[in-house]
Amino acid sequence: MEKNTDNDIERQRKELGTLLRSVRQSRKMTKSDLMIQARFPSYRYIYAVEDGRSCYTVDTLLQYASALGLSIMPVEQRNNH
Repeated sequence: MEKNTDNDIERQRKELGTLLRSVRQSRKMTKSDLMIQARFPSYRYIYAVEDGRSCYTVDTLLQYASALGLSIMPVEQRNNH
């Protein structure tokens, strides 16, 4: 298995942030709406995540996904649905 470089990780974080922003916008949610729904302490955190400037935990991603109405399940489970 190939090891990710810091540049790879940064690029992936930015891509994920762009995806999360796109989903939020498609749901017609403002950053304030998301902050309240996900129980984030500040909308500035959302800026950092969506711009790929923040390192976040799995728990944070789960909060984000839930607030956006997304379901995150393991690939094996998705393939069985």
